Amino acid sequence: MDQVYVPLLSGFIGAIIGSASSLIAIWLQGRLQDARERRKLATDLALEHYKFMVQTAVDSKRPFTLLPLVVYVHYHTELLKLIDSNALTPEAIEHLDKENKRSVEAVHRAEKTRPRPEA
Repeated sequence: MDQVYVPLLSGFIGAIIGSASSLIAIWLQGRLQDARERRKLATDLALEHYKFMVQTAVDSKRPFTLLPLVVYVHYHTELLKLIDSNALTPEAIEHLDKENKRSVEAVHRAEKTRPRPEA
């Protein structure tokens, strides 16, 4: 009687492992797709924000410091993370603003150290 249960149990365990691996693969693909879509959305939002700032600079006809696009991408990426995690609060926005200012400062420091092409 024991010999009958061994193949049955082996088949059952194999089916569980196979279905679990399929479920994990589907879950992982979903997470990767969500992350890809979030990055694309953040990039699109940042690009539109950047274009708006360029147009504002042109329309103002005054000297205007335009931040690099990477600053806008960072800001919108972090903003979407806050929205997705349902943590968009005034405090979180203040923290994001401070973090973004640090990013701007880091970009400015990097710009100062970058070698300039000779004219």
